Amino acid sequence: MPNLMKLSSNRSIVNCRLTSAHDTCILSLSSSTEEIKRYFKTILAISKMEITYPVNLDSCWMLCYSAKDKAVRALKENFIEGVDYQPLAQNGERTRGGQNKIDYYLSVSCLEYFIARKIRPVFDVYREVFHKTAEVLPKVAKSSAADKRRIAALEKELERTREALRWTRIIERQEVELKCSCFHYLVKTKQYDKWEEYRRTGIIKR
Repeated sequence: MPNLMKLSSNRSIVNCRLTSAHDTCILSLSSSTEEIKRYFKTILAISKMEITYPVNLDSCWMLCYSAKDKAVRALKENFIEGVDYQPLAQNGERTRGGQNKIDYYLSVSCLEYFIARKIRPVFDVYREVFHKTAEVLPKVAKSSAADKRRIAALEKELERTREALRWTRIIERQEVELKCSCFHYLVKTKQYDKWEEYRRTGIIKR
């Protein structure tokens, strides 16, 4: 079970040094297909735990960059902090230059576009692990979308029926009020004998 750290925005990162993917595999150009696949599978499993930033940059930057500082610079230039990645200062740890050490944690989508897509063999493995897993759900997703459309259509039809019923009641009430008004007029003018004529024709002759 990975060690989680909660961010102020209620998002989570994972202390990657305590997970099997990062304990056993630091990816580089010499990594085998199986090592890369095992790494991606672990990242997928961690991401399903609703962890927003499951990827430590330290574990994968060597796939695409000759130095970590170049990877960090590219990350900052092309992605959004707090959305695509999250920096985390390591208390008490410093770099060789004496600066506070900062770990960078990536989202899964950032991992895909920042690392995986830049190397075709790596992306092929990434797609096999992540995209084919996603393909298991399309029928369910389509069915769910169709159900939502049906529900929306039924709700609209119900609303139309309610509106029609409301107007029917308004018209009925107006007819009753009109009849009462006419009856009152006939009584007041002593023309009650014309009530039957009004009921038959809807017209009062004066």
